[in-house]
Amino acid sequence: DLDVVVLDKTGTITLGQPSVRSVVSDPGGVDADQLVRLAASVEALSEHPIARAIVDAAEAEGIALPAVSDFESVTGFGVKAVVDGKRVEIGADRYMVELGHDVAGFAKVAERLGNEGKSPLYAAIDGKLATIIAVADPIKETTPAAIKALHDLGLKVAMITGDHPETARAIALELGMCAPDDEVVTGAMIRAAGDDRGAVDGLVRNATVFARIEPTQKETIVDSLQRAGHFVAVTGDGVNDAPAMKHAHAGVAMGKRGTDVAKETADLIITDDRFASLVDGIEQGRIVYNNIRKVIALLIATGFSALLLFFLTVIAGLPMPLTAVQLLWLNLVANGLQDVALAFEPGEGQELDRRPREPAEPIFDRHIIEHVLVIGGVMGVLAFTVFALSLHESSDIDHARNLTLMLMVLFGNIHALSSRSETRSLFRIRFLANPFLVVAVPLAQAIHIAAMYLPGIGDVLSLIPVSLAEWGALAAVALLLLCAEETHKMLLRRRVH
Repeated sequence: DLDVVVLDKTGTITLGQPSVRSVVSDPGGVDADQLVRLAASVEALSEHPIARAIVDAAEAEGIALPAVSDFESVTGFGVKAVVDGKRVEIGADRYMVELGHDVAGFAKVAERLGNEGKSPLYAAIDGKLATIIAVADPIKETTPAAIKALHDLGLKVAMITGDHPETARAIALELGMCAPDDEVVTGAMIRAAGDDRGAVDGLVRNATVFARIEPTQKETIVDSLQRAGHFVAVTGDGVNDAPAMKHAHAGVAMGKRGTDVAKETADLIITDDRFASLVDGIEQGRIVYNNIRKVIALLIATGFSALLLFFLTVIAGLPMPLTAVQLLWLNLVANGLQDVALAFEPGEGQELDRRPREPAEPIFDRHIIEHVLVIGGVMGVLAFTVFALSLHESSDIDHARNLTLMLMVLFGNIHALSSRSETRSLFRIRFLANPFLVVAVPLAQAIHIAAMYLPGIGDVLSLIPVSLAEWGALAAVALLLLCAEETHKMLLRRRVH
């Protein structure tokens, strides 16, 4: 069960459609319009969303774009080019520092833009760092509700971005992902921790916002979360997201804007790019998991009841209550149809109300063990009682086995219906919600009744029709199982609440 979701910001939390909001020039520096003109003219840069925003801004202003030469794109989003004989360099603060520029003079401006949720992009012309281009990427309308839904589910939601730390903080605060005094973990902090797993885990443990993160550091963050025992999902749409998505327990790619590499790496693809769909996926996953538990409990409890029936007859010194072929028939009729139908049980409507399961929690937990012992025990004891009494009254082993087999089939039908919920009463479950089970239960009973009257099958199974009085007696005994099921569920509800 997921308990941590790591979200890539651009294209997942935001629209992935950044636009230029302002250009801030250093007094005495390059004219802002000239800078935008030069920056926008780097046509190859337009492959990146932020660069596309610069080009759009220039076109909106009617700025003619001159020719570009000596273009070079650098990993980490940075470019160098010669435009109209001028050397233009554009990139994030770390990239510009690597080029030898001092960004300290723009620190206050960058912080202010970050607090406004804008991404500061530095630009230099002929070696002079003179301008910050403020770029903003709108948050998707569905994002706030989706993050709230994930929080309501008890999941930790973290955001990873290459943006400025203050930009990441502003967006996270707007979405309720962090508190104002929470620390934003940066790529520089993770890099400083080096190979010290303890130091990395200390940074990651309580953090929900990661900024200026390099592609390889995403995998480091996922590793740390997994070491802490979390079940982690990672969303993404780019090539740089693929390693972390592959390393996570569940990689989730955006289907529309996602790259082929991201989609091929992912375990799940969100076709509409609305990560709010992840909430629906979690709900469906919990329904599937619950149905697996129900089928396991059904099969093991029925098997245990048969073992207990045979064990008690051996202790009592009685003949075997069922022949080998009858036991095979019981497994086919009592379980063969119902267990498959039970797997199609729809949600109970409360799947999103509970907290995530602990990753180490076994599927065969206390509740299933209790169910097997209590319900399987009741079926086994009642079946033994009917077999022993009928054998005592008639001394006809075939007749006693016939009644016992019929009772076990009735048990299987009642048990399958009651297994539709681990805690809710059978009488509070909408009967037609699972049409497969509604058909499977009477069909299993009808097959067994037909076998009593068909000469070939009846002879092989040693079956004979039962009287109306015997039918009534067996039905009354079978209802005792329903009473036991309802009592066990009631006690479980009291214990949980």
